Amino acid sequence: VICRGCKEQWTEKCNRCTAGCANEIEIVHVRMGPMVMQQQQEVASKQRCRDESTTLPITVEPGMANGDEIVFKGMGEHRPNMIPGDVVLTIREEPHEVFERKGIHLHTEVEISLKEALLGFERSVTQLDGRSIVIAVQGVTPPFGVLKVVDEGMPNRGDPTQRGTMYVKCRIKMPKEDQLSEIQRKWLQDNFPN
Repeated sequence: VICRGCKEQWTEKCNRCTAGCANEIEIVHVRMGPMVMQQQQEVASKQRCRDESTTLPITVEPGMANGDEIVFKGMGEHRPNMIPGDVVLTIREEPHEVFERKGIHLHTEVEISLKEALLGFERSVTQLDGRSIVIAVQGVTPPFGVLKVVDEGMPNRGDPTQRGTMYVKCRIKMPKEDQLSEIQRKWLQDNFPN
């Protein structure tokens, strides 16, 4: 905060009050034996240049994305003859171990066995808010098939009641060569079309 004296005599080197800053007159009570007298006394102004710190309330809105800003108007550094600047906070998303965010949509992967890819499967995915989402597929899942779970993505910042889609990519874990016996190989050749 800049005092009145520095506003009038400001130089770029000035960042603290100098002897040229005006003092204030204060009435003080002085005890002299049984009497109490009032007298005027010059004291350093409480309005001198000083650093002040303020705690700002930060609210990250649902749906805010990487690069979005939270702006506190006029809460920046004070300089004489200038409007105080703004404090600008920029959102930086940390990578998540399960989900990748693309706009308001979430992308993730699940690994399924060949048997599950052919006959169907059921998986539970823990959502960002801790809820458990059950994904169930009946029948064949193609390699790298993508399942859509509507309204389970990120909230839309403009309208938090609307949510994006969660895309679940199915990665099929193929059996290793030594896991199939000769009888199983023969059965697959006889029963699966080319």
